[in-house]
Amino acid sequence: MKIGIIGCGAMGSVYASFFSSHDFNVSVIDKWKEHTHKISSKGLKITGPKLNKVLKTIKVVKNVKSLKNEDLIIIATKIESLDSVCNQLKQIRNSKTQFVFIQNGIGSIPIIKKYFSNFFIGIAEGFGASIIKPGHVHHNSMRQIRIGHLKKNKTKEISTIVKLWEKAGFNANKYEDINQLIWEKFLCNVFLSAPCTAFECTIGDLLNSKQKLSIAKGCLMEAYRLGLKNNINFTFKNPISYGLKFAKLMPKAKPSMYLDFLNRKKSEIDYINGAVVILSKKKGLSAPYNETLAEIIKTKEKDFA
Repeated sequence: MKIGIIGCGAMGSVYASFFSSHDFNVSVIDKWKEHTHKISSKGLKITGPKLNKVLKTIKVVKNVKSLKNEDLIIIATKIESLDSVCNQLKQIRNSKTQFVFIQNGIGSIPIIKKYFSNFFIGIAEGFGASIIKPGHVHHNSMRQIRIGHLKKNKTKEISTIVKLWEKAGFNANKYEDINQLIWEKFLCNVFLSAPCTAFECTIGDLLNSKQKLSIAKGCLMEAYRLGLKNNINFTFKNPISYGLKFAKLMPKAKPSMYLDFLNRKKSEIDYINGAVVILSKKKGLSAPYNETLAEIIKTKEKDFA
């Protein structure tokens, strides 16, 4: 079976490694040429608790058109790149290929819906992935992949996609409530992303500091209240316990926002903590914790490319 992955950063590289290690034919696209050159010439090395291996059969392709015969295409880019990617993907849509979009934050669905009516949303939880150097990805943990669909009558189709991820070694689960799926991961992103970036610390360092953790909890609670205002049916009543349980899985990890900061790249702050601020205002709520941290991070990023 053929798997295409658009966006071969930390998580895209994890997906590529696991699918390839379980005998799927994997092709990847990424604009980071140093990374893709290493994958082509030396293979993709993955380290971590669930997989330690060098995968030498992953194919690097130059454009989306090269993925027209894939059975499954995983889009693992940042939200800011989605519009361009979807515009290219619409040219290779067919009855065979299934599309799974996996992005952090809030705001991807309206973009995707401009181009697609039938697609799956994936949520990756508890991997703590990072690129050690070009051609080498590390994962600190591996909790689960959750898969959902916007339409209510897609249980069979969701199950088929879930089974593919399971065959690749992932703990994968199907979810009927797509908004619940997105918002529960969003809370975890809000809880850890901006705080770890603003304080320049790992998740473990954040958890071990009473002062830093207090601010992170403030960010989380603002997002939770916003979710309730949007009628999100959370599976938990205590968001702090939920967030802490998630964070404790990977104390050595750094959120992707902090990794972007370390690499002097602009982050997805507008789609995570910044989104809490904007959406809260629309609902008549205040979000001072998220607003303060979002401004700090935007200030830090001013000179970034």
